[in-house]
Amino acid sequence: MEDIIAKTNVSGVISTNTTWSSTNSPYIVIGDLLVSNNVRLTIAPGVVVKIDSAKKIQINGELISIGNDSSRILFTSSDSNPTPGDWGLIEFTNTSVDATYDSIGNYSSGSTFQFTDIEYAGHFSNLGAITLTNSSIFIGDVKITNNSSYGVHYRKNSYSTVPVSKILKSSISENGNTGVYCDCYQYNISISIDSCLINENDGNGISTGGGASGGSHSFNYRDCVIKNNTLSGIIANANGSQNILRNIIYNNGQNGIRSRGNGTYKIIKNKILNNRSNGIHGLYTAHEINNNIIANNGGAIKITQGGNFIIKNNTIFKNKGSNNTVFNPSGAWNNVVTIKENSVTENRSGSTLITVFQPTYSGNPSFTVEDNNFFHNYSIFDIYNDRSSSLSDVKAENNFWEDTSNAIISSRLFDWYDNSSKGFIDYEPFRNQLNIT
Repeated sequence: MEDIIAKTNVSGVISTNTTWSSTNSPYIVIGDLLVSNNVRLTIAPGVVVKIDSAKKIQINGELISIGNDSSRILFTSSDSNPTPGDWGLIEFTNTSVDATYDSIGNYSSGSTFQFTDIEYAGHFSNLGAITLTNSSIFIGDVKITNNSSYGVHYRKNSYSTVPVSKILKSSISENGNTGVYCDCYQYNISISIDSCLINENDGNGISTGGGASGGSHSFNYRDCVIKNNTLSGIIANANGSQNILRNIIYNNGQNGIRSRGNGTYKIIKNKILNNRSNGIHGLYTAHEINNNIIANNGGAIKITQGGNFIIKNNTIFKNKGSNNTVFNPSGAWNNVVTIKENSVTENRSGSTLITVFQPTYSGNPSFTVEDNNFFHNYSIFDIYNDRSSSLSDVKAENNFWEDTSNAIISSRLFDWYDNSSKGFIDYEPFRNQLNIT
């Protein structure tokens, strides 16, 4: 005797508040489904939602999908042999009910996925498994995997301001494009991603798009593991503030972090390891790079275009590159640079670890390298001063150079004494012991 499994076919418009129960599960979405404005669809723990080929769920109202640790909710393909891209997406339009939070930042109300799994979506290659148009939701303890496009996709249909979206304790992995993607150009939006695994996506781990001007943003990426993505770990391109804190970012196919925009970027207490290109590539805005471990990358830190850089209290070791392995200013403009209190060790470079660049435009920005430890590196020079002699000296005092001989230290520094068209490097006084303060 065959088992009889209850199922409920659904499609069309949901125009009154509705609950999908585990008793009537699985729900088979046989045609496009629309939750109307001011209408709530609630999905109970344990419900399975199977979606037919190329079909989508559109939320103009509110979706509450809250399972629990022992009874998760599942959105999946209706195909008996599912593959990524079988079904379309879950889309939240600009009329959907945004998530709200209490005074300490915990989810309070509005559209949400919690203890929910979403797989095999992505039929529309330019949209995500979850796509939000001028809207925000709360995502907590969710698995978004094996979708053929983006995992989560934030986009706009006009210049707008959107409340904060939060992604917490979730896994966004093995998707066919970037894990979390925001088309953030000329878009006022705030996104927080905390304690997540973002892994093995065929794109970037997180990306805030290609535009760097217009709009105002607040992005926080904290306590995440971002690894094994085909492109970069984080593409942080947008205006406003970006706080990248306490993440492990490793083994990504391009940069660990690439950041560009107007605002203030803080990259603090991360472990940025084994990325194929640079650990950090910063462009165009003020960066505070503080107390990170930057190791085994194709280069430690690269800067391009404008922006001032404070690089302090980092451990920078075992990075490898053809040149400028620790600090590469290729394409930099008139940046003020401070490299201070870092430990720089066992890096390999064909010529030099740090190049002091000639400003692209008029001006005389300061370049300071002080109170660092340089030891056991493999390069011809530790610092190469490419600035003209008419500009101010490079301040390189109170560093530990592994040797106390003036002759040996000066041989590790390229400046006026090697080419009289270049400026001086002021390296005295220097430390006789490691700086451990």
